[in-house]
Amino acid sequence: MRQYIFYIIFFFCLNGILSAQGKIYSESLEIQIKTGKPLPLNTKSSASVDELKKDASKITRLNLTNSNLYEIPTNIASFTNLEVLDLSDNKISFIPSELWNLKNLRILNLSNNKFKSIPKEISVLKNLEILDLSNNLLNELPEETVYLRKLNTLKLSGNNISQLPQNVQLLKFLKHLNMEENNLTAIPESVYKIKSLEILILNQNRIAEFPIRIQSLKALKILNLNDNKISKIPKSINKLTLLRSLDLGSNNISTLPPEISGLKSLIYLKLDNNSISYIPPSVSNLKNLQTLDFNFNKSISFPEEIFTLANLMTLNIRGNKLKQIPSSIVNLSNLLNLDAGMNELNKFSTDICSLTKLMNLNFSNNKIGAIPQEISNLQQLQVLNLENNILSYIPYEITYLKNLQYLILNNNRISKLPPDMDRLSNLKLIQLRQNPVTDTEKKKAKQLLKQTKFVY
Repeated sequence: MRQYIFYIIFFFCLNGILSAQGKIYSESLEIQIKTGKPLPLNTKSSASVDELKKDASKITRLNLTNSNLYEIPTNIASFTNLEVLDLSDNKISFIPSELWNLKNLRILNLSNNKFKSIPKEISVLKNLEILDLSNNLLNELPEETVYLRKLNTLKLSGNNISQLPQNVQLLKFLKHLNMEENNLTAIPESVYKIKSLEILILNQNRIAEFPIRIQSLKALKILNLNDNKISKIPKSINKLTLLRSLDLGSNNISTLPPEISGLKSLIYLKLDNNSISYIPPSVSNLKNLQTLDFNFNKSISFPEEIFTLANLMTLNIRGNKLKQIPSSIVNLSNLLNLDAGMNELNKFSTDICSLTKLMNLNFSNNKIGAIPQEISNLQQLQVLNLENNILSYIPYEITYLKNLQYLILNNNRISKLPPDMDRLSNLKLIQLRQNPVTDTEKKKAKQLLKQTKFVY
C-alpha cells in the first residue's frame, strides 16, 4: 500500500463523469498506517529476464506484471538481491523451487494469477513484508505462512479462503489483512488473535453477524464490512477507540446503537444502502467525523445533532425521502461535498448558499423550481448537478461561479441561458438534455463558451 497518512477520494454523482456510488474503501479510501517503506517498482522493462540476467546481482526490483507468463522463469534464482518482485496479472499456476532462493524479498505480488495452492516453502522468505495473493483460486494458506515473521500486509481478496493458519498470532507485525470477496459466512476465529491488526477488509462476503469479539482488536483503525448480511451493530463497538474508518454500507442494518458515539477517533462513517430510519443524537460526540455517507436509507429526517459536526467535509444523504434540509446545516462551515439527490426537496434553500467552501453540490432528482440568487456566494463550487428537477430558468448570478467546471441541468424546463456566460472561464461541461433550449440559444452559448463541451 502507498504511503498515505490520510486519503479520501469522494466520488460525486455526475452521470458517469464522477460516481458517488464507487467503493470508498477497497481501496479508494485509505487511512494508511506506516508499516515500513515499500519499495516502488521500476517502470516495466522491455528487456526479458534472460537479457537482464547478466546484471542480475545489481537488480533489486523486477516488474513482470501483465507479461502473459504461464510460469515463473526458473532463472529468477539469479536475481539474488531482489527485494521487490511483481508477477501480477499473468496466468501462472505453479511456483518453482528457484523462487525460494530469493531470500531478500520484501514484497511479493502474485495477484491475478491461477494459483490453487501456495507451497509451504514460502516460509523461507523470512524478510517478506508484503504478500499479495489476491484474485487467485486459493482455498487455504499453508500453516507455514506464520513463519513470515516480518509480514505486515497480507492481501487475500478474491479467493475462496474460509480460515487462516491456526497460529496466525505469530505474525506479530501484521497490520493489514484483506479478505475481501472470499465467500466468508463469519470472520475466521484466528483473526481475533492478531493483536497488531490495524486494517481489516472483509467487504463482499456473506458475514451475517458483527461479532462482539472484534473488540479484542484494540489497534484497529480501519474496518470494512461493506456488502455483507449484517443486521445489527453491537454496543461493544465503542471498544474500538482507535477506529478511524468504519464502512458498514450495503448490509441489513436497521438501527444504530447510541454507543457508536464512543468511536471518538472516527473520521469516516459509511452507512449507505441499509434500512436505518433513525440516527441517535449521541452521534454529535463524533467530533472528528469528516465524512458521513447515509445514502439510500429510510430516514426522512435527521437529528439536529448531526449539524453540530463542525469538521464534516462530506455529507451524503441521497435517496432518503427528505422534504427539506434543516436550516442548521449552516453550522457545517467546512462542508466541501453535499449529495442530497433523489429526495423530495422542493426548494433550493438559501441556507446552502452560506456554505462557502462547497465544491460539489448534488440536488438532482428532486422537485426544485428555482435557484436562489445567493448561489453567487458559492465561489469554490466546481460541480453543480440539478438534473431532473423543474427549473425553468438559470439566474444571472450563476455566472459569478468562477470555479465552476461541471453544470448538469438535464431534464428541466430551461429555454435559455443567462447573458455573460463567458464569465465561466473554467466551465468544462454543461449538460442540457431534454430542455426546450432553442437553436439560437445553443449557438449563442457555444460562441460565448468556446472551451466548454455542450450536451443537448
